Amino acid sequence: MERTKGLSREEIERDENLNGVLAECLNQLKSNTRHYARKQTTWIKNRLSSMIRASVYCVDATDLALWDSNVAIPAIEICKGKLQNKFCRLSFCVA
Repeated sequence: MERTKGLSREEIERDENLNGVLAECLNQLKSNTRHYARKQTTWIKNRLSSMIRASVYCVDATDLALWDSNVAIPAIEICKGKLQNKFCRLSFCVA
């Protein structure tokens, strides 16, 4: 069985055309991922919350540097409101 020779890392990096194709593929992958995340969020808000008959809160966890302000503090406020039997109208949804 013959073994085909693969391209070395140096050969790939030297080929600007392949680098351009790689960049284009990565951009398309990122775009598709964002689109899929939006579809998931919409499905959760529209379908899941009605199926489980409970409030569903979305928080933006995309930037870990903003974790406290975007995730931890809103989650704590939601929990406090639920523990005090307050109707919580907080809505934190992924953009």
